[in-house]
Amino acid sequence: MTTTTSKPEGHPLMKYLTLDELLANGGPGRLWGPWRLEPDLRLLVTRSGNYEIDLDDCTSSARLLDWICQIADKEWCDDETLAGLVRAFIDILHPQGNLCSRGDDKRLSLARIVELVAVADQQPRRGEA
Repeated sequence: MTTTTSKPEGHPLMKYLTLDELLANGGPGRLWGPWRLEPDLRLLVTRSGNYEIDLDDCTSSARLLDWICQIADKEWCDDETLAGLVRAFIDILHPQGNLCSRGDDKRLSLARIVELVAVADQQPRRGEA
């Protein structure tokens, strides 16, 4: 699998996948509640496709917390949505080790985010074999 640090121009907000595409891309293992990982774009996208989070912007614990608080304040955000987002961040970016271990504020480089997303795309979700 080849990964790049740049995103394709004009990426769609909503992408419909065929069953074959879902299975080829790891199927439901790449879902956290209503959140879906788009690994080529390094995005987390809601099931409805109306909201996306650019993982390239998640370079510090403050930015991650800002996303969590921003989503929590949305009218459409329920417990499943918020929990799914937190789990996705944990499974993809490993913030405890990469951003805030022992209370120290750390930074993620774009190159490291690219690596983490590529690895997460290949891993089964927590609790799945």
